[in-house]
Amino acid sequence: MLENGTVIKTEGSNAFVEVTGNGCKTCVAKAFCTGGERRIVQAENKISAKIGDKVTLEIPQRSFYLSLTLIFFIPIILLCGGFLIFNRFFGEAISGLIGLLLLILWFIILRFIDKRQKNNLRLQPKIVQTIDTNEQG
Repeated sequence: MLENGTVIKTEGSNAFVEVTGNGCKTCVAKAFCTGGERRIVQAENKISAKIGDKVTLEIPQRSFYLSLTLIFFIPIILLCGGFLIFNRFFGEAISGLIGLLLLILWFIILRFIDKRQKNNLRLQPKIVQTIDTNEQG
């Protein structure tokens, strides 16, 4: 998935890019996302883009689908599955609480996964090119 943005900060071999969600128009999961809002993305900066440069980011599909699974699908399965399974043994209230506890536990685990995967270069967005603003009009 490609996104355009502006470099707002550089730090070592990384750059922080402000993107506006223009790549969301072609995204299959745009209904789940806050596309269109400005957000800051940390990206690998092998082309030495400078602050103020307009750039194109490449976000690996694997990273996108992994995030979608970890943030949306697994929590839904835990909440609903926990409720449905434990509803056979306990009442609705206790089953609902168990589902919520499973959800909270998952987000605690997800926090540790996030810290471990932050430096995984295979999942990190990369700046692939600078955009010449004169060509755009």
